Amino acid sequence: MKFNKLPVNLVYSLLLTVFAFSLYFPSLNNKFVWDDPGSIKSNYNVNTYFKLLKPRVSSNKSEYFRPNIYLSYLIDTSIWGDNPYGFHLTNNILNAAVVFLVFWFVYYFIININLRDFATGTAVITSLLFLLHPIHVESVSWVSARTDIICTLFFVLGLLFHTSSNSKPLFTLPALAAFYMSLMSKEIAVTFLPLIFAIDLTTGEIRKKSSALKYFLYILLLIMYFYIRSQSYVNITNVSNRNIDTAVAENAVKYIDIIKVMLSSYYTYIYKLILPINLNAFIISVTKDTYYLAGAALFISLIISVFIYSAAR
Repeated sequence: MKFNKLPVNLVYSLLLTVFAFSLYFPSLNNKFVWDDPGSIKSNYNVNTYFKLLKPRVSSNKSEYFRPNIYLSYLIDTSIWGDNPYGFHLTNNILNAAVVFLVFWFVYYFIININLRDFATGTAVITSLLFLLHPIHVESVSWVSARTDIICTLFFVLGLLFHTSSNSKPLFTLPALAAFYMSLMSKEIAVTFLPLIFAIDLTTGEIRKKSSALKYFLYILLLIMYFYIRSQSYVNITNVSNRNIDTAVAENAVKYIDIIKVMLSSYYTYIYKLILPINLNAFIISVTKDTYYLAGAALFISLIISVFIYSAAR
């Protein structure tokens, strides 16, 4: 098939994908840094991977439950050994794939809100902003930070399938699978549920009876994930590396502190997204003062108001 015979949107998405790969091409010469050697060479093999999927009875709980990341290390190690080039190549390819998916998700979302004439332009601009944003440099150039890339890959894929399921219900199954794979990559994937709710609110799909069934399945999957994770893993600030039952018994008020950390973290990352200066790969703590908490609450309220206004129109 000749290049000029391809659909224009496919051409745009492929060009953006190639651009994304080219942008981070120099990172292929990077070595392992910081905690890369420890993360990659922690005796990952098929047996240890499947052990991660089984709930444990031990009172000592680990920090992370991200089996897909460990699986990616296992695959890279089996192909490349301890050559960092292959690991960085994987990061680069995955990031380019995310850009491709971002284009198509934005494109179909804009069409679903009856703005077809703006779909292609909006998808191109959004994809460019996504791939050029400096906050993503860490995730692509640092092997151990691939958690963000893999999680986003399945996250956006899930959004794309969910959007498609509105007209083709069978797409609900791959949407569920992508959502769960995203959860198995990084905990931030729990935001998938409120995001699809907001999307459906904007497009009007939330009024359909079929949407209620889809939400039920998503919630069921989320409960299953939390159960499996809770048996062996916990990653909450000031509670990590401890028996969670003991921590709660000692001071239940810590959960208020956890909520503060979450809100402050949300505000911090939104701030860095809008104004990406003084970026630092090592965020040891987050500020929990009134300024940050009020900012987070205000921003969340603003987003909710926008979606409610859009749905009411």
